[in-house]
Amino acid sequence: MDGVIRCIHRLRKYREREARLELVRAEDEARTQEARLHATNASIERSRATAGSTSAAEMARHHTFALRMEMVRRREETCLLERQVEVSDRRQEVRRAATDARIVELIADSREAAEAEALQTASNHQLDELGLQRWWRRTA
Repeated sequence: MDGVIRCIHRLRKYREREARLELVRAEDEARTQEARLHATNASIERSRATAGSTSAAEMARHHTFALRMEMVRRREETCLLERQVEVSDRRQEVRRAATDARIVELIADSREAAEAEALQTASNHQLDELGLQRWWRRTA
């Protein structure tokens, strides 16, 4: 039975390790998405700084670009929020996996301690019996 519990413990530790790797991956994706959003915002700001032209064609081109970049920015923000939710979910999964692994570890340790105590009790009973037999031999 103890081998089964240790096997379950190894599986839970593996699950915890996988959850941690998924968290790292999700955090990297969130950082990448945040960098894309900052790049998009910087592009929008550069466009606004150079928007001083008075020709109608230039203004129309600028407005078209600004509208397109605003849509890109909103899409990037939505994607960033989704990544942040995923990171939060992954963190919860790591906590859950760590808790599960710890619970199984505590169960295994408890069973080992109980088995060791049972062995010690049996050994103590044998030693008591041997001592009692010696005492009887001496008194007889």
